[in-house]
Amino acid sequence: MPESLQAAVAVILDQEGKSQILLTRRQQPEKPHKHNRWHLPGGAVEEGELPSETIARELEEELTLKSFTHIAHKTVEVPNSDFNDQMTLFHLFLIATSQSADLNITQDPDANDIRWFELKDMAKIQSFPLVTLAIATFKLV
Repeated sequence: MPESLQAAVAVILDQEGKSQILLTRRQQPEKPHKHNRWHLPGGAVEEGELPSETIARELEEELTLKSFTHIAHKTVEVPNSDFNDQMTLFHLFLIATSQSADLNITQDPDANDIRWFELKDMAKIQSFPLVTLAIATFKLV
């Protein structure tokens, strides 16, 4: 039986009004299901790593974000299209940071844009399905 896959992703809200979410756009032509879609920052939980350690590492690696406020943590298990739809336990971290935080995606080779979006406008955005699931899980809209 294959080892259970786990990943940690961040639903990052604007700490002032909590009406905006931060997403990155993936540039991965080899993965059409992800290419040019907006995503939550995060990644795989490595062996021996706690999900909270994963999200802190991923936010620093992908966004150079070191300072944030943890609000809540939930988990969902869904098929992962990156791994032949193998069930994956996603740790969803609801966090807040300032829109004025110095964010930088240049260290993430798969990201080509970063942007704050109004939560009320999410239906208009071409995002990865996990974004919609995470927003619904935390009942943000």
